[in-house]
Amino acid sequence: MKTDKLLHLLTGAVITFAIGLWWPIIGLVAGIVAGAAKELIYDKLLDRGTYDVLDFVYTVAGAAAAFVLVFVHAKFF
Repeated sequence: MKTDKLLHLLTGAVITFAIGLWWPIIGLVAGIVAGAAKELIYDKLLDRGTYDVLDFVYTVAGAAAAFVLVFVHAKFF
């Protein structure tokens, strides 16, 4: 996995995990919105980076993985 994709995966996970410990659904939404905002606004509209749909997919994958962890934590611990 390229470093860029790994960073997107980890960023989605960290955002979701940090917020999701208190509010799991809001954490998931925050991770997804952060990925979408970075790709659509920062990269595409402002033309400050390279727009790549796979970057967004990796961010969402990280957010989803972290959501599973915080959801299980909230339900069972």
